Amino acid sequence: MSDNTLTLEISHGKNNYTINIPVTSTVANLKEKIQDQTQVPPSVQKLIIKGFKGKLEDSSVLETLNIKNNSKVMLIGSTLEKIISATTTTGVSADASSKKDPDTPQTPKPSEAKEHKKAIDKGKPADAEAAVKNQNHPLPKSIKGLLNKRGDPIRLTFKQELREMWIASKDSTEKVPYSSIRDVLTEPIHSDPDYSMIGLQTGQNLNSVYWIYFVPCQYVKSIKYGVLGGPSDPLTLFQ
Repeated sequence: MSDNTLTLEISHGKNNYTINIPVTSTVANLKEKIQDQTQVPPSVQKLIIKGFKGKLEDSSVLETLNIKNNSKVMLIGSTLEKIISATTTTGVSADASSKKDPDTPQTPKPSEAKEHKKAIDKGKPADAEAAVKNQNHPLPKSIKGLLNKRGDPIRLTFKQELREMWIASKDSTEKVPYSSIRDVLTEPIHSDPDYSMIGLQTGQNLNSVYWIYFVPCQYVKSIKYGVLGGPSDPLTLFQ
């Protein structure tokens, strides 16, 4: 390879990949190329480069980090498929719950928790989009008819070219970069299971979750996939 290109050997579990990337690229660019090969979203990638002891900031340019050509890189992180198929916030599979003793008190569903009561008790907004069962639709440009935790009406707009989600209420619009979202939690609403509540986790614990209610079931997977690191054109999802 030329002096302007860096070759890296990526190890992810039992799989190995070779990536060639210009030295003028950033760490963020490297993570995107790694995603293309491994399907691990940049937001969950942890890279360990043999012989490198510095800090890998997404904005850092590779040639300034003095990473040696043909360096071995260990990748830690789950693939998109594993992220999407992970269990919901209950942490209990349907099979497991069906085997419980019928006399044993059932654990309340997460959507029945007191913190969600104000929004859920308001019921599905009149302008909510109709739910479509047993289907996964591509990520739309926007979804109306949603509620925030206070029970106020909100609208989601997905700016894929900016990698941002815009949360618009009557008084303001909050622009949330996808890179700031560590996880997307999902759970069907107990009183209306064709709709879900979705939590955008920006910190390391559940206190940092921004909850959104009455998301139609056909958009749940595409939101999670798109926000955590889906393809450049998420409208191709599930088609």
